[in-house]
Amino acid sequence: MLAAFDGTCCTGFLRYLVQVIGAEEGRPAVMHNGEPLLEGHVEAFGVDPQRRRRGIGTALQQHAARQCRTGWCYLMRSRSPVTSAENYALKIAAGYVLHPSRQNDSYYFLPRL
Repeated sequence: MLAAFDGTCCTGFLRYLVQVIGAEEGRPAVMHNGEPLLEGHVEAFGVDPQRRRRGIGTALQQHAARQCRTGWCYLMRSRSPVTSAENYALKIAAGYVLHPSRQNDSYYFLPRL
């Protein structure tokens, strides 16, 4: 869990977990050099609406990505509902690509290569 504060006021948060790629979908692990590939999966993310467009969300995303790289993750993935226009703008500006989710009205976001 990551959080951004202005004094004692929380202005943003990002909660992610590290898991074996495919585990969430009940698929077998993809092995590489005898180890399962890991991903950082963003489960929740938000910035106070009055404090958006100030770099808080970008900083949280970048910090999570650094932690995932340090934790030997192969990728960092998140999913957002189709109504999250602000989050889409942030992710696209940061170089993410999107892929439709089959579970509900949402998109997966992954870093663009």
